Amino acid sequence: MSSTSPFRPALRFAEARAVLNRWCNSLDGKDASTNKAVKRHANPDGLNDLWWLENAGTTPDWQNNRTRAYLAAYVELGGGVIPMSGIPVAEGFIWPDRAVIRTLLLNRCIEQGGRVFGLTERGRALLAEAHRAAGRAPA
Repeated sequence: MSSTSPFRPALRFAEARAVLNRWCNSLDGKDASTNKAVKRHANPDGLNDLWWLENAGTTPDWQNNRTRAYLAAYVELGGGVIPMSGIPVAEGFIWPDRAVIRTLLLNRCIEQGGRVFGLTERGRALLAEAHRAAGRAPA
């Protein structure tokens, strides 16, 4: 992906993974358990908000530290939004974790707006909690 992304200039995957790990370690005490490899292409299914709701596994608590960490990292990497088909990185894309997005949708923390998920009032409050818990000023 070129630096002409509508979201932000694409970081290298390792840099984006470091952002995710930094948030997870700050809030949950361990590295991210998903998003360990770059995806070479965007996720075409990700543009269908119903795909995110199909339950192929467990749904985490929307208020737990892990979910807050993923939300904070995805919003930081996406430049304030979460691109539905993947967060651009220099080598391709990071596909948002389906279970995390599902719980954020089901609990009205994010909503679809075109090709991105934007934060709702509840989502902004959850993000602010993540920033406070990590000892950071909101971006």
